[in-house]
Amino acid sequence: MDRNLPDRFGVFHWILEKGARVNDIMFQNDPHSTWQEEFTGLGTPLHRAARNGLGDMVEILLSRGSNPWIKDSMGWLPIDYANRRGYLNIVARLRQAMDQTMLTLVEDIIVAEPQSAIADRRGKL
Repeated sequence: MDRNLPDRFGVFHWILEKGARVNDIMFQNDPHSTWQEEFTGLGTPLHRAARNGLGDMVEILLSRGSNPWIKDSMGWLPIDYANRRGYLNIVARLRQAMDQTMLTLVEDIIVAEPQSAIADRRGKL
């Protein structure tokens, strides 16, 4: 996300195609680096894209399943960075993604209700 060269999107797509995990926290498997960098707010690629105002990358990450509810090492969500820096279009898109994530979660809970419980409830009506 910090690459500021014309080929930034090409490199970004290449990394994603190689199987980059969009919900991993930066340096999560390297304790030494985590310890050195934790105070900077280690987060997911979505945190970095939101912090840097990269709306196109935010959109791509969300389309690849990036979770907007993951907090970074400072306890911040990606939307917090976008809001703090005034990237209102990114704030709006992240809010939409967060709403959709919550809706999907609620739908999953409803669908996961055991069929026996549904049958019991119907029998009592």
